[in-house]
Amino acid sequence: RTGDYRRVARAIVDMEIRGAPAIGVAAAYALALAAAEAASRGGDGFIEALSEARREIESTRPTAYNLF
Repeated sequence: RTGDYRRVARAIVDMEIRGAPAIGVAAAYALALAAAEAASRGGDGFIEALSEARREIESTRPTAYNLF
């Protein structure tokens, strides 16, 4: 269990999370964690932080582009 989207992304990279459905759910959870973390930034800062997190999460499985 974690509350850090970076840890979830690392778990995908390290193949602790495997299979398309599980990766998709984990990626969505990671993005939700990133949104919660970025909420205090407000406005453009929120969008930038969320975009950065999305790029990081997408990079965990470059061949699974349709999951993200």
